[in-house]
Amino acid sequence: MSGPGALAFLGDAVWEMHLRQKFLLPGLHLQDYYEAVRSRVCAEAQARCYDELVAGALLTDREREVLRWGSNASGTVPRRVAGGKLDRLTYRKATALECLVGFLHTSQPERCLEVLHSLHYLAPYESPMLFLRGWYYWQAVAK
Repeated sequence: MSGPGALAFLGDAVWEMHLRQKFLLPGLHLQDYYEAVRSRVCAEAQARCYDELVAGALLTDREREVLRWGSNASGTVPRRVAGGKLDRLTYRKATALECLVGFLHTSQPERCLEVLHSLHYLAPYESPMLFLRGWYYWQAVAK
């Protein structure tokens, strides 16, 4: 398994990709599209989703362990945190959520979709089966 920093890096990309898909079809102007996505991929929004997952009963014990592991990951701290514009707890929660998304995306893509769906982060038109077919296709092509 990759380290928490690598999984968080991947999870951040997966998180943003799903949000971009979610807002793609309503036909927003580019600036509105950008703002809708940006407001949901920021650390504050991810920390709120982390709190929602931790408070609920959806996560398995293993997934909760991954969250703890991700929140304890050390690494470089963005300027927003170091400069005091973002508190460290919010940053740690966001990193933990990204780590979980990266972990699930690489190990259990269908479970990743379940978690994103529970947070209302899947596009309304996004079929888990369609996504999985594409994922399995790219896994085969990559080999």
